[in-house]
Amino acid sequence: MVRKTGLRDQRLNGLNILAYMGVNSFQPPEVVTEKKSPGPQDKRNFQLGTIWIDVSSYPISPTISNVYILVSLANGVASWASFEGDNIITLTGNTGGEVSPDVAQNIDIIGDDITLTVSGNPGTHALTISLVGTGVLSTITGNSGGAVGPTSGEINIVGSGVITVVGNPGTSTLTIVPSDSIADSFDTDPATGTAIPFLGLITFEGTNGIVCSASGSTITLDGTGLGNVASLQAGDSNIVTPTAGIIEITGASNIATTGTVGPNTLTVNLDGITQYSVQVGGAGNSLTQIPNGTTGQVLTATTGGDPFWQTNAATYGTGTFDAQLRFGGSNTGITYFTKQGYYNRIADVVFYSIYLGLSNKGSATGDATVINLPFTVKNDSSIPEFHSQVITNGFALPLSVNYDFSYFSTIINTTTANLYQFGSGQVAIPLTEANFNNNTDITIQGWYQLES
Repeated sequence: MVRKTGLRDQRLNGLNILAYMGVNSFQPPEVVTEKKSPGPQDKRNFQLGTIWIDVSSYPISPTISNVYILVSLANGVASWASFEGDNIITLTGNTGGEVSPDVAQNIDIIGDDITLTVSGNPGTHALTISLVGTGVLSTITGNSGGAVGPTSGEINIVGSGVITVVGNPGTSTLTIVPSDSIADSFDTDPATGTAIPFLGLITFEGTNGIVCSASGSTITLDGTGLGNVASLQAGDSNIVTPTAGIIEITGASNIATTGTVGPNTLTVNLDGITQYSVQVGGAGNSLTQIPNGTTGQVLTATTGGDPFWQTNAATYGTGTFDAQLRFGGSNTGITYFTKQGYYNRIADVVFYSIYLGLSNKGSATGDATVINLPFTVKNDSSIPEFHSQVITNGFALPLSVNYDFSYFSTIINTTTANLYQFGSGQVAIPLTEANFNNNTDITIQGWYQLES
């Protein structure tokens, strides 16, 4: 009979109920289930041999470690023995801490199958731990010479030449280090072949006047016996060969040559004796020249024509400039997300492109102008003002009523231009800060005449 958890009304008391009949018959031992493990104080109403099952893990079934038996009531103290007995509780490896049995009271011992494997034999209750493979280094075989076996369990790996082998017993590591660069081949220039080392050596040989010598780690190629230059080809395709190993280079009209023995240098100079120091051939093989001392000249040519010298080279060029917006002559608070100016000057005409993108139009008020044009506008009131359209990029200028067009007008003898708005039948009036927003983005392109 099993005693109910927390109660003792289903007790198997172990009494010999058939003793009065003269029959030696015993009930099974008493079995008790409680939600705790027994202690020395659990002695009242228990007979020796009582089995106590700790069911505190409910609903998980109890294991062998949760079963106890009463083995002594000596001196009024209950001694309960666990059925688990002296079974292995945990195993501890080199790292990772203690490993306890699973529910089946089993701890798996598993090899990594790389260096160790573990084989189990349930029939003999044995585990066999083996090295993967032979586990013993038997031989090492190189490119040649056959297999090398160990002596006293060791095989020495020794470097030679520029190879050094460094051993670290602490990490069981051998490091192979080249003490210098190693070439496995040499190519010639010009490419006529490739030299491959033989037994680690490449031989350098001199020929045709080249003497080869070596000292330490240095190879020297001496061309003293070359006989100097073999030949030169002139512009008229004539081949000039040396006489006694020398080719003489002399100057002709307006050309002087100077040789320096020390650094073996030949210098070719215009001699400056004649009137002209630079001569340029044209399409018809004619020459144009520039006199000595002349400055500010640029060489100009037309398609199919002869070149000619154009005075004042400074009037031709391209560049950038820092165009800036003003309201009433002030730039207070004006900031840009982009600001670019480019120009291309040809003689006394300049072509320009301005791109202004505002991130804040600032607090200045008054008529809008652009300053810092790349060159001063020609000071001639008889020439009309040079106009160009102001193009908005994505955000239109808020113009006045009946005005639908804005333009850029240069001011003579300055590097400044006014900005105007215009409409059909209307008089042009200046743009002001009211016509700009914090995100106004404009492009201005045009040209004007300047002082030459």
